[in-house]
Amino acid sequence: MNKDYLPVRLSHLLRHCSVGAIVRGPEYLMTVKDIREWTTKAGSPAGQQIPYVDQVRSALGIEQELREPPIAKELDTGQVDGVCVPAMRFPTWMQCPNCGLLHSQPWRKLEAGQKPRCICKKKPELEQVPWVLVHADGHLADVPWHFLAHRQGNRREQQQCRADWEEPYLRLIDQGSFSRKIVCSHCHARDNFNDSLRIPFGKGRRQPWIHEPPDAPDKDTHDDLAEVLEINDTRVHSPVTCSALVIPPESRIRRGSVVDRLYSSTQTRVQIERARNRLSRKSALQTIASKFRCSVSDVEDARREIEKGYPLYGKNITQGILLESEYQALIEEIPDVADDEDFVTEHHTKAWKRMAPELQSDTKPLRIINSIDHLIAVNRLKEIMVLRGFQRLGGDLVPPDISGGK
Repeated sequence: MNKDYLPVRLSHLLRHCSVGAIVRGPEYLMTVKDIREWTTKAGSPAGQQIPYVDQVRSALGIEQELREPPIAKELDTGQVDGVCVPAMRFPTWMQCPNCGLLHSQPWRKLEAGQKPRCICKKKPELEQVPWVLVHADGHLADVPWHFLAHRQGNRREQQQCRADWEEPYLRLIDQGSFSRKIVCSHCHARDNFNDSLRIPFGKGRRQPWIHEPPDAPDKDTHDDLAEVLEINDTRVHSPVTCSALVIPPESRIRRGSVVDRLYSSTQTRVQIERARNRLSRKSALQTIASKFRCSVSDVEDARREIEKGYPLYGKNITQGILLESEYQALIEEIPDVADDEDFVTEHHTKAWKRMAPELQSDTKPLRIINSIDHLIAVNRLKEIMVLRGFQRLGGDLVPPDISGGK
């Protein structure tokens, strides 16, 4: 099967193209897989780690490291440089626009470049069905078309009719006025099909890309039912994000310093920790000093700073404290601020207030000046937005790695 590549903004991966969302590609609808599959060929996380965001992590209650989404580029040769965000075609059912015949994954048997077509006389190109099955626990699955066609059937031949994923046999007939019927050509069972049907989720997958079925519900109640929705319904997927600013002291880190390089390299720190005796430790420190082009004592000083808790030195940051600190960082002048820092402000309050005596005769502008306590230009700002997960049908939060992490 030929792979499709869809360009996407990084900011969109935190919103309508985030984990669990259904995205419209060049030719197919796709769903974005969870971050457990955002990995290199070796299985390590593909996105770059975001350094110096301990205040953000502490305030947001995040223990895991924060990473950027992976970045890939399609070359002129058709090869891909980097790691793509993985997605899969979903829904996996397609429908004939002429006769309504439903096909399960019709692209499986096609060669590269071929488009799936119906077997009816006109042989038109197939279209993905625009409905999915959604559960408030966060589960997503294909609509169980065979079940819907046979759920009212009492005749023996209907009860014995088995699903067939290889050959198309179900037909969705549009009767106008948003009324449709699902018909089985094997046993002639039929039933009405409408949006917002509520049916048991059954033993389907928790997500289209996860093969393990969800845990069985303790009881079959109205709340445990899943709902058939159109893919563009906002209840199918709602991303949950949070954000915070990078402020001093982390915004003021002197990049390229020995402590910065040691702090930013977990592998290098592990190299020191694994040195069990004096000789091997000395050798490790000399190797790192040579790599950093500094003295051994500089490496030791940097290591001690990190052990003390660099860069926050054990300071516990809550969300309320961070908000207050963000405000203080805005209104207080930062001494000797460099243009390449992550938080750069320029204060014009004094010059603004000096205009007041000149406007004593002009009441309205004077009121405006006196009503503003601080006039500050923010020339550089770094905001960290974190994807906490997503919701379906307004239910529980599902983390982006599905298994429970952040």
